[in-house]
Amino acid sequence: MLIGGIIGLVFAIVLNKVVETDASWMEYVWYVIVLFGVALGRGVGAAVDWSEEDHKKLVR
Repeated sequence: MLIGGIIGLVFAIVLNKVVETDASWMEYVWYVIVLFGVALGRGVGAAVDWSEEDHKKLVR
């Protein structure tokens, strides 16, 4: 989750530098991108954890 949040934050910073606008909606884009990164990190982490548990059950 933490890595996903950091990736989302980096992506939001890069997007802010590329777009370079003072529009009010850009502030909300930061939050959405970071939250999406956290959710994506959580989902990937859960999938990896689930696959490791499933593999351990199959190996037994």
